[in-house]
Amino acid sequence: MKTRLAKKDWLSSLWMAMVALIAGATVQGNALAQTLTVNVVGSNGLAVPGFRWLVEEDATKPVELGVPAIPGKNLALSFHTSYMPVVAKGDSNAPTIKLDNTKRYFVS
Repeated sequence: MKTRLAKKDWLSSLWMAMVALIAGATVQGNALAQTLTVNVVGSNGLAVPGFRWLVEEDATKPVELGVPAIPGKNLALSFHTSYMPVVAKGDSNAPTIKLDNTKRYFVS
């Protein structure tokens, strides 16, 4: 029973850290470059040391809110249209990178 509780707490902390990673990534734009700083905060509110991060270019087709998607035109239905090339990766020692302001990104 103790092992399950510890595992559940660990998974909960991991989930909270991932949510904080995504929510804590601040983007500051200027001209065609933007700076991304990744900060990870644990469920206890303290900074999490020793994390790794990955930034991928969001190559999926953009979504227009309120406009129905048309298969083949503006909907990524096949695997090759949803591939996301890796733009940068790093760890807590170097959490800041420059990104192209004209593109969309996914941080994990």
